[in-house]
Amino acid sequence: MSRQLQKCTILLTNRNRLNPPCNHSQKHFYHHTPSSSSSSSSSTTRPPLLSLTRATSLLSSQSLTSIDLSTYCHTLATIGEQSYNLNAFSQILPFEAIQTQARESDERRAQGKAKSILDGIPISIKANIAVEGVVDEFHACSNILKSSDGNAKNGYNADVIQRLVQDCGVVVVGITNMDEFGMGSLGTNVAVSSKGGMEKKSSFVRNPLPYLRLDGETTSALIHANEEEIDEAWLAHIQSTISNPPATTPSNSHQNIPILSCGGSSSGSAASVSHGSSLFSIGTDTGGSIRLPASYTSIVGFKPTYGSISRYGVISYASSLDTV
Repeated sequence: MSRQLQKCTILLTNRNRLNPPCNHSQKHFYHHTPSSSSSSSSSTTRPPLLSLTRATSLLSSQSLTSIDLSTYCHTLATIGEQSYNLNAFSQILPFEAIQTQARESDERRAQGKAKSILDGIPISIKANIAVEGVVDEFHACSNILKSSDGNAKNGYNADVIQRLVQDCGVVVVGITNMDEFGMGSLGTNVAVSSKGGMEKKSSFVRNPLPYLRLDGETTSALIHANEEEIDEAWLAHIQSTISNPPATTPSNSHQNIPILSCGGSSSGSAASVSHGSSLFSIGTDTGGSIRLPASYTSIVGFKPTYGSISRYGVISYASSLDTV
């Protein structure tokens, strides 16, 4: 592992959902194919896995650009909020801001000056971690810490954000919801707010797995495909999603989907990674706030040893237990 990668704390990343402990009942969930009643816009199936390893490999080989990957993640984030009503994000950054970050990354890679193996990777960040310049979002999902006019900008980066954004060149897609001040384990204690002209319809974060199951997450033809075939399938899928994005209005097929918790308090971080709107997310863990959501949403969550990552710029919950 490179020294630059060791500097970054990767807290949530996709797990290969095609390889759970093998039994037929689990296979039905992971290999679900959309029914004929599903609309064509919502039944676009995904290849088996876009792992962080695969994404960095595609970027390094310049088979995939950060602009395309970031556009794909922004599209999924928008769908998740407006169609699925996941409530994973307290703020999705403006598309132009995401494109600017991605364009700069592509230029660095074209010149052979990538900052790190993570340069150009889209990520999301929990709302209790300071991100410079983001409007009124350093509030840990509590109205207590929001400015009265909602226009105050945070003036500094947390240490982990400095390392990832400035030193490693990742692309920030948005700020994720969480249990208020981290005090919760179900993602239900989230302050309701209106952001970007869209009124939030729920005050809790929904688990995306039922939606992925309904709309089709994988294609059976690729279950036993080799790595090159999966790479090609992902490149085609990303281009298809960008060119013909699924509808952002709620589908009738979503009305009867059970509402499942995605755990907490890093609930939005887990939901964004599981849905695919970020390749990994930065969260915090005091007594399970990364590990619980990761297990609920079928992804990998990593809690580092206490003190190994600086907590500078993180709203504290229990200083003797908090980890980033």
